[in-house]
Amino acid sequence: MKAPRKINISLLTIVTSVGIIISLLLHIYWYSQELPYSVELYSQKSYGGDSFEILREMDGDGYCELIDIGYAPNTNTEMTSILVRSELQKTINQMNIFHPIVVGDAVYFFDFNEDGFEEIFILSQEKDSLFLDGFDFFNNHKYFDNVKIMVKPDSALTESWDIMPSIAKIDGPADDRYMIFSITTGFAIYPRGVYKYSFNKLNIIQKFETAAPIVFKNVNIYDLDNDGKEEILYSSTSHENSLNLNYIPI
Repeated sequence: MKAPRKINISLLTIVTSVGIIISLLLHIYWYSQELPYSVELYSQKSYGGDSFEILREMDGDGYCELIDIGYAPNTNTEMTSILVRSELQKTINQMNIFHPIVVGDAVYFFDFNEDGFEEIFILSQEKDSLFLDGFDFFNNHKYFDNVKIMVKPDSALTESWDIMPSIAKIDGPADDRYMIFSITTGFAIYPRGVYKYSFNKLNIIQKFETAAPIVFKNVNIYDLDNDGKEEILYSSTSHENSLNLNYIPI
């Protein structure tokens, strides 16, 4: 009967193994101690249409999700896709709308149902109408699906309503949510201004329209006089004229 074979483990093997384990533990510790930064990054890419990316911390774990939004106007459906991925590039969910998203400021993040996860709200425009969509990507639920919130006015004589919508704020108690958004137009006539939309009534409940176009991405909301009511500040402009500062209570 043969004697059992002896297993020789060299000192170098032991040291190497311990070093790998220590390195792995240090990496895990460092990864868990990262600060929960949340940034938004918009970048233009060519996917046959308009597209941009947003980095946003949506689920409270301290790490940003990557939101890819792409619009392909040359397809038969003219579909806009919204793909949400984790920090490890794992797909969380994807939803589609069938209208173009003009710019990134038509996208807004808000914890609508107060469950600790942010939902995505999007304004999109198609020919003569402005639409609202609201998605819960983590629970695969649509709060608002292709809801028409505004139509082209009769004063706009062009077939297509050339506008740039921007969501300034979504707020309010659970039983009285509202959205403040603005519309910037080029050479089209009314409307151009700031609007307050009620999610419960599914209607615009307040508006302030002006002949001078609002400077895009320039709507700010503050309580200037500390009376508990916020004011809306924005800049407007016209050809051969300077900026004009306006504010209205909401």
